[in-house]
Amino acid sequence: MGLLAIALAVLSLVARTAPAQADDANSVPPQVKLISVGDEGLIGPGKTTLARFSTEAPDPSWEYAPRSKVSVTCTVDGLAVPCAPTYSGCCAQPAPAPITLDARWGAQASSAGLGTYVGEVAVPKDLSSGLHAVAVVATDEDGTGQPATLAVTYDAIPPLAPELTQVPSHLTHERKPIFRFAATDGVRLISKRDEPFWAALRRLDPPGQVYRANPSGSYLSVWGPTCPTLRSCSDRGQAVYEAFERGFGYGVPERLVAGLYEFRVRARDAVGNVSPYTTYRFRVVPRRKRRR
Repeated sequence: MGLLAIALAVLSLVARTAPAQADDANSVPPQVKLISVGDEGLIGPGKTTLARFSTEAPDPSWEYAPRSKVSVTCTVDGLAVPCAPTYSGCCAQPAPAPITLDARWGAQASSAGLGTYVGEVAVPKDLSSGLHAVAVVATDEDGTGQPATLAVTYDAIPPLAPELTQVPSHLTHERKPIFRFAATDGVRLISKRDEPFWAALRRLDPPGQVYRANPSGSYLSVWGPTCPTLRSCSDRGQAVYEAFERGFGYGVPERLVAGLYEFRVRARDAVGNVSPYTTYRFRVVPRRKRRR
């Protein structure tokens, strides 16, 4: 056996018996899982994060030791943004040696507290409304993995002020008037959590307050929005209140008493942007009694 062969054999034996110094237990570049923080890739000004990411590998047991040299690069529309990942493992100790990709690896990884790297892609300053491309790629000792990409729509534009399609006359005898209103938005008006409209009715003259007469907490009895598309909705409300002053009620229950009233409504889109108010004033006057 030549000297070169002997040296290679010795090095191989040392490598098999010496404690492992590698920080990465697998031999493949890290892959990235990227998810949007908004519903169906839609976020608004209230969010500070476009997306969240975590490292992953083809085999769930191929995770990363605490000292793995994992770095992550994030871009929005091709421009780099800061996104330093953090280690999600439970422990600061390195994995036991030697580490091999066999049936014992899962137990070894669990006992060593191995985990993944997680992070966030922040909303860049002065991000414009519209569709944006987010990309995240991770690199470790084994190379650079495939980039994960995501399309995110950032919506900072509020809906248009609602249009009033039915209101009482400015001077009316109607004590239980009906209001109809509709609104449109450039991206999405419908939300899974919030109603697209907020409406209120109050009495201006004589001074007083229109108290709520139903338990819904709304100033109007609302039938519920009808949304023919994601970008348009309409609604109907009806006055169902009795006016009170100083603890005494007068007028017919669920009817407006004589006076000057103001109706106001605004729309709210799926990410919380609110439109300007649309207001309408009208006066309820009593009917004259017929002379006999």
